[in-house]
Amino acid sequence: MIGQNQFLIETLERMKDVNERKLATLKVKGTPYTPTSEKPKRVKHTTGKNRTHGRKPPLHPSSKRPESSSETALAQNLRSSKRPKTDPKPL
Repeated sequence: MIGQNQFLIETLERMKDVNERKLATLKVKGTPYTPTSEKPKRVKHTTGKNRTHGRKPPLHPSSKRPESSSETALAQNLRSSKRPKTDPKPL
């Protein structure tokens, strides 16, 4: 366990050295440096690619224009009349 901790400490120190080296080289170049841990994470924007052109279809039929109750009743009657009526057969 102690050996593993020692290894972790060594790797952290090595990472620090790398960051310091990067800092030193960038100071020479004159560019500001932010370590990767402090850099803002890159967010993938896929809205433009995945979006289908044109308007979105309504999520639910109810979201269409509000129909009057008489219209809906008429439409339902028409739908039900199209179905062949089957009487329950007497046993």
